[in-house]
Order: sequence, then C-alpha cells, then structure tokens
Amino acid sequence: MSANVAERDFYLRLMSLRGQPDGHADAWQWLNARVPWYPRDRKYWPWKRAIRKDRWRPIAMVGCAPTVPTDGTKPGVAELTMFRPPRGKTVTVDASPESARTIAGLLFSDTNRRTSIVVPDGAKWVFDALLRDHVPTWVDDGWTVTPLVAGYVVKGMVVRKGRNRWTLSDFEGMTGSTPARALDEMATPPANPRVERSPIERLTAWVTKLQEISLATFGVYLRPTVPGTAVRAAGFELPDGELIPRTPPWVVAMCRLGLGYRGGYVYGRPYRGPAWSVDARRLYARALCEPLGVRWAIGRCERDGGEAPGIFMCTVSGTPLHPVALGVWRGEELGFEAETWDGGECIAVIPSSEFAGLRAMGLTVTPGWGWVATHTVSFAPLVDKLQRVLVEHGTDSPAGRWAKLLGNSLYGRLAMNPDREIVVWSKTRPEKASFPLVTMQGEEVPDMWSVRELRYSPSQCVGAAAMVTGWARGYLYTEMARRIESGAKIVHAHTDGFIAVGDVPTDLPEVTSEIGAWRLVSVDDDAIVARAAGYTIGGQTKWSGAPNMGRRTVEIAWTTGGWVVQGRRMRKV
Repeated sequence: MSANVAERDFYLRLMSLRGQPDGHADAWQWLNARVPWYPRDRKYWPWKRAIRKDRWRPIAMVGCAPTVPTDGTKPGVAELTMFRPPRGKTVTVDASPESARTIAGLLFSDTNRRTSIVVPDGAKWVFDALLRDHVPTWVDDGWTVTPLVAGYVVKGMVVRKGRNRWTLSDFEGMTGSTPARALDEMATPPANPRVERSPIERLTAWVTKLQEISLATFGVYLRPTVPGTAVRAAGFELPDGELIPRTPPWVVAMCRLGLGYRGGYVYGRPYRGPAWSVDARRLYARALCEPLGVRWAIGRCERDGGEAPGIFMCTVSGTPLHPVALGVWRGEELGFEAETWDGGECIAVIPSSEFAGLRAMGLTVTPGWGWVATHTVSFAPLVDKLQRVLVEHGTDSPAGRWAKLLGNSLYGRLAMNPDREIVVWSKTRPEKASFPLVTMQGEEVPDMWSVRELRYSPSQCVGAAAMVTGWARGYLYTEMARRIESGAKIVHAHTDGFIAVGDVPTDLPEVTSEIGAWRLVSVDDDAIVARAAGYTIGGQTKWSGAPNMGRRTVEIAWTTGGWVVQGRRMRKV
C-alpha cells in the first residue's frame, strides 16, 4: 500500500470511528478515491512574507508596424521601434524575417537585462508574428524562447541565453489598459509646445507614471502581468514569520471535485416591466479582508460551542426564500453536480464563510467532517492600500482601473488551477501528450508544442479562494433575503448584485466609496431580463459573451423566448 493511500484511508477510518452524519460516508469515499496527489519529485517553496522592497525597473517600449499582406497571409512585423528612457533614445530597425538577428541584438542586449520590455498589442498579433518569422532564427542561434500562453493567446515571451533572461510583456497584460486608451489619456499638450512626443514616448510616460504609483504604494515594480504584481504586493502583507504551505490534496479535492470552490451566484428568469437593481461595491476585495484559511487539519466544524472556519461536508435542508447555488452530491455515478437548488435535503461541500447567507435564506445547514482552517490570513492591509489609490487618483483613472484589477487578480491567483498549458520548443514531438501550438489567428507555429502539465506556485491557495467566493455568495444571499422579506421578488442575480421587482429601497445610497457597501444602481420602468447574465436596465445592457450587445437584441431575445437574429439566421441564446 502506498503512503498516499495509507494516509487517505487513515482519515476515512478516523471519520468512521467517530461517526458521520447520514449519507456522508459514500460522498467521502467517492471524494477521497479521487484525491489529486502532488508529484513527489518536485521542490515546493512556501509562500512567505516579502521583506525587501523592489527597486526601480527601467522600461523599454517596443512599437511594431505591421506588414500589409496582399495574398491572404497573416501580417508580420515590418518595422520595429524601441524607446528607452532615461536617455530617450529611439531606435528604428527593419523587422523582416531576414533581420531576426538584428532584432535579437537590439532587444536582448546587456542594457536590457534588467529592463521591462513592453510591447503594445503584443498579445493581439506581435508575439504571434515574432514566433512565426523570427523565433526560429533565435533558437538556431542559441536563444531559448518560452512563450507565456493563456488559452490560444500568447501573453508574453521569456528569452534566455546562458544565465541571462529577458521578458517581453504585453502592454494591456501589464497595465490592464489598452494602448489606445492610454494614448488618449496622454494626449494633453506638453509643457514645451515645441516638443512633440511620439506615441511610443507617450506610452512610456504613461507606464512610468503607473510604476511610480506602484512603487510608492506597494513597493513593487510592474510585473509582466497584473496578477504577478498582485502576488508580489500581497507578499508584503503576509504575517511576519508566516509560511503558507501547499494546500493539502484533500482540500484540493473538496474544492475542485466536491465543488466547494465555485464562482459567483448567477440566476435569471424572463421578465419585463418595472424593476430596480443594486450591487455591492468591490465585493471580492471586501471578501479578501475576511480571515482566509491557509493551513488545514481534518476535523469537525463544532468547536467551543461555535463553528470553526473551514470547508466541510454538510447536510442542507429546507425550502429557501430563493433558489441557491450548491454543488449537490448525486451518488457514485454522478458525483457532485453544480445546481440551482430550490429545496428539500441534500449533501454538499460548503465553505463556512457561506453558512450565514444560506441560513439567512431560511435553510438549515448542518456541517459534519471537513478540513478546519488552523491558520488564517487577511489581505485587509493590501485592500486598504488599493482603496487609497482609488481615492487619490479616481476610480476611472489609469491607476484606479489598475488598482481594481489588482484586487481581482489576487483572488484569481489564489484560485489558479495548477493543471496548466506549458509551451515547449522542440524539433520533434515531445514524449508527453501534446499538440502543436496554435495562435489566436489559427496558425500552427512550427516546432512549438503545447503540453498540459502540473505547475504549482506558492500563491495557489484554492481553499482560501473557496472561502472568498463562499463569503461573496453568502453576502449576496443575506441582502437578497432581506429584500425578499420586505416584499421584493428577485428576477436576476449575478455575483455582486441583483435585479428585483417591488418597492424601491429608500435606505440605500446611490453613490458610496465604502467597499462591500450596497448601493442603488438604477430604477427602470421597462427593464428586460432575457436570461441569466442577459438583461437591460437603466440604460445599461449586459450579455455574457457579447459585451457590445444592445438593448434591441435583448428585447428580441425576450420576445422570442431566447432567439436572436444573426445575419439571416435565428440563433438560440
């Protein structure tokens, strides 16, 4: 018997000896048989408090002009321009495939080794073009190129030679703003009217200002991605001496297979007529201020006459005031299934942060065995700093948009799945299961292979992420229940807000800066809810998967029972 199996069986015997609620044993047996064990041949470094603040990181902005193909091929890079302060020198070179070595000498110089190389529109087309036309020559010359891929999108590139390393970062991935928007915001006349700054100089000044704010507030220079910056900033807010170990495999199983970790609550039923909507300001940022589990031990929820924080197998019974979202146990063949549950009795894996909201809905939640959070961490100090940036610079300023994205990105890194897509360069197909790398434009990149691999980082704490989303759902349930008890009917809900029918609340402000505070967003005499995450109210239209959807299309979808016109055809939405 392997050590992993022996340890798993020990926990099952412990629960059996001390008793379990009815029906829980089968769910535990199913769950523990599927525990995702960690590879034992890899080192793992715990997440711990960062000590030394970052130094200034020079920025080199690289602009690329596309070719204009006439034969139907994808555009390549025709010309490359690099601007690097503080000397303010601009260098422009030909970027045809024949000039690959010239470009490598310009980008990957000794001067740029400790420089953030930022590429506007890199993820849209530039990185794809470099991979196709230039990277093969770089590899032949001894450079090691590792694309940073998310889905089918190349977000950046890491280039190595010997002990030296350079990183090409996408402008939007680093800052959360598009280059076009940044140029509009930097369109103010210069102090000296005789000095006309080029677009690449203006973009550099824009990123430089953002990095100054990041260093002054968090002590962190801008990483290639916003989530990377968020993790580094969060490291300074961890308790002194606290080492956050890798999440136990059983907790991972409860979160991912048992659906203890789920996203925001989504609900919608067709409706048209008078309605009002509310939402909670920066709900996930507020949830990050709560105590989040980072160390775990098997145990029961009851403790000292109260309930311990953690993630538990629970029995839920009753009829809720409104349907709720649960990962319901459906037996050996189906396992746990995500459902919009409207009452009865079921078994589900639930984080303790969600208990209060479910009980506010009128349900009885009886927790059994689970994983108790023996150590918790709150990111309230980081959220306070983010709030300070929003107050000082405004919510719609470059720094404000970046700060909001920073908070959301931290939650995303906690929830990151270690089963990731890794890109490798090889003249022959690797032994591991892989397929050729395909760009966003649908092109197959020669000699580059996409491999699914387990990659664990210290900031991957799915148990903490489950407590974040559980708290957010519970917070939403509590407010929904309060309004239902006052006579309102909920017709739509999505993560941090809902649309209701009935008397308009008079106890909510229309504007508030307090995180987690509820506010009245809109009142409309002719609101339309076509489906979950598809509605229009107060002049705002939301449709998941189609951000530019107009009110007319939502109205058609509601009228036809979910059908919309696309071209000459009707499509079910």
